[in-house]
Amino acid sequence: MVKYNYSDVKDWNYNLSNINKVMYNGNEVYRKYTTDDIHPQIHNYLAFVAIEDGTFTFSGTSRDEIHNSVSYSLDGGETWVALENGSNTPTVHAGETIMWKGTNTPVRPITTGATEDNVGIGEFKSTSKFNVEGNSLSLLFGDRFDEVTPVEFIAYDYAFDKLLRGCNKLVDASGMIIAGTILPTRCYTHMFWHCTSLTKAPVLPSTMLTMNCYLGMFKGCTSLVIPPRLNATTLAAGCYAEMFEGCTSLRNAPELPASVLAKDCYDSMFKGCTRLNNVTCLAIDKSAQTPTSGWLINVSSTGRFYKPRGVEWDRNSSGIPSGWTVVNI
Repeated sequence: MVKYNYSDVKDWNYNLSNINKVMYNGNEVYRKYTTDDIHPQIHNYLAFVAIEDGTFTFSGTSRDEIHNSVSYSLDGGETWVALENGSNTPTVHAGETIMWKGTNTPVRPITTGATEDNVGIGEFKSTSKFNVEGNSLSLLFGDRFDEVTPVEFIAYDYAFDKLLRGCNKLVDASGMIIAGTILPTRCYTHMFWHCTSLTKAPVLPSTMLTMNCYLGMFKGCTSLVIPPRLNATTLAAGCYAEMFEGCTSLRNAPELPASVLAKDCYDSMFKGCTRLNNVTCLAIDKSAQTPTSGWLINVSSTGRFYKPRGVEWDRNSSGIPSGWTVVNI
């Protein structure tokens, strides 16, 4: 790895695939990656960028022979330090970045389908405001995260369940890489639950979903105004259930492009989104069991609902709210 100071790189045309700016001892340091590097692109490790001075903790899950933990780097990946479970990192100053990696195995519920706290790989906490960026797979596969195939990842059910739950200092997650074109079961369940300061969500690239993969992902994110696009056209049981429940700043739902719905796929999806007044749902086949149960409970009393012409909906909180205007498209 070759280091450069600002004077060396100020006239370069930046290509983020091989150049990365990091903070090192309070100074900006630039790195250019060469074919001799033994690490993958550093800027893609999961990383927290401090907005204010503060510390972070990680509480890893454990069961039987599984004992999950992480390491952190404060110098752009030059050195890594194992973080004792539940302990604080050194202070990360405003503008600095802390990077994360680990080789972890998600804990699964003792009873299949049960909701438990001790599942996934663990949870982060913060004492101050921060943004998150980079690839969460570095928490599962360490340095080889950018070599992971979909076949490998799909075996990691519950991988990031509650990973950032209650991080009410998290502001921006738009730079986070949500991996997986085909997802493991419940992999991102409740990932940002009650992140009440979150204003920007990450991109969700998957087009083929699995059971409960995004269950409650942004539940209680009361500052979220612009939701992520939902591109998936192949749904699964409970895939978007409770996804935006309680997002009280949300006015416009993401377009829902799937033509065929799955069991409970939109169950309680926008429940309690008290300002929500605009939904576009392109479903044609709604014959699955309770696909939209309670999805529009306690939303705005007036709004607009866009749907394909000829598709019939009940006028209630599990269909189209009675006070909303229906627009056929």
